[in-house]
Amino acid sequence: MATKANINIDQGTTFNTLIELTDDSGNPLDLSMYTAQAELRTSYSSINSISFSIETSNGQIQLSLDANTTSLLTKPRYVYDVVVFDSSNNVTRILEGVAYVDQCVTRPAYANTFYTLQLANVQQTFYPGDIVYQSNGSANIVATVYESDNQMITPVYTPVTGNAQSNVATIKVMNPSGTFLITSNTGQYLLYDANTTANAYIISITQTTTKNQE
Repeated sequence: MATKANINIDQGTTFNTLIELTDDSGNPLDLSMYTAQAELRTSYSSINSISFSIETSNGQIQLSLDANTTSLLTKPRYVYDVVVFDSSNNVTRILEGVAYVDQCVTRPAYANTFYTLQLANVQQTFYPGDIVYQSNGSANIVATVYESDNQMITPVYTPVTGNAQSNVATIKVMNPSGTFLITSNTGQYLLYDANTTANAYIISITQTTTKNQE
């Protein structure tokens, strides 16, 4: 049976925690034949997850999240667990519990930049106030939605799929942590909503320095 332990994560900061494992004799457990995996979810039935970075050594497993990732944790409470796989792919859950998130006040200073994003193949709804993110291959680009038309009925031609898409919408975001990218024709660089299960292709991007110019 897995050990139960709750953890606290400060939003917008680097998170690290160390798990120490011992055998029945109290000696550090040999993990050389094991691999480990750990994830956060908003609930046990949630489809979306956030993975911890993991390093293993003799009798120790370190879980880490970078500051960009913890900035996506907008809920006060998540569930998590840690499992290990042996060489025969047998799975053992070694730790589980609740991750409590303390919301941040101090944030990086962003340029006063706003984006209008036209979306296609929209799955569910993006709401004002939600946090959206896009992985560009090396980091997560994070921004806050301040306006959403929630219209997903007007067909529009998209270069991503090469045909008209009916699930289209326009959202406006502010305070991005980096530069958004157009979704590729293979579906790379999707936009995700950290507060819901919404996701979409980005098919056009307009950048301005004030809301009034959009």
